[in-house]
Amino acid sequence: MKSLRLILCAMPLVLSGCSTLSSVNWSAANPWNWFGSSTEVTEQGVGALTASTPLDEKAITDALDGDYRLRSGMKTQNGNVVRFFEVMKEDKVALVINGDQGTISRIDVLDSDIPSQAGVEIGTPFSDLYSKAFGNCQKATGDDSASVRV
Repeated sequence: MKSLRLILCAMPLVLSGCSTLSSVNWSAANPWNWFGSSTEVTEQGVGALTASTPLDEKAITDALDGDYRLRSGMKTQNGNVVRFFEVMKEDKVALVINGDQGTISRIDVLDSDIPSQAGVEIGTPFSDLYSKAFGNCQKATGDDSASVRV
């Protein structure tokens, strides 16, 4: 009888704990994921995410090696409803993945910890990248006022 009371008292705690387990990044427990990520921006994509990666939760998760959490959503784009994924690092959005016709078409990198292959990070000033152009460009006038001329 004591064990039945104990089970009845413990069951709500156990069941309520199950609802939070989905937010735990279990793959972070793997020892090979402890020493950083090889995720970087290249001409081909971000990490293993490329234009040939299917716009599918499992394919994206596999390409990210479990370093991030994924959440999906729908939005309108040019009058069409399209699917997108937000890649979460802890509680912040690190990447936004958009797709077209079943594959990835665009990746927006929002995490400054993800470097590019050239070593450029989010927030790098324009003048650091293009020192010859910085200060030499001027806004065009007249009909071309929306353009820049050198």
